[in-house]
Amino acid sequence: MSASLKWALAMDDEWARIHTEVFPDEPELSLKAVRNGLEAAIER
Repeated sequence: MSASLKWALAMDDEWARIHTEVFPDEPELSLKAVRNGLEAAIER
């Protein structure tokens, strides 16, 4: 997955809402997505 796609998903409110719905026991999942997107963007 490209860095720009990771970043776009991490910043997408709908994606975060779906994470919360599908994985209610993992509240840090959206934060992990943001961190992965940021790290991918930094590596570019």
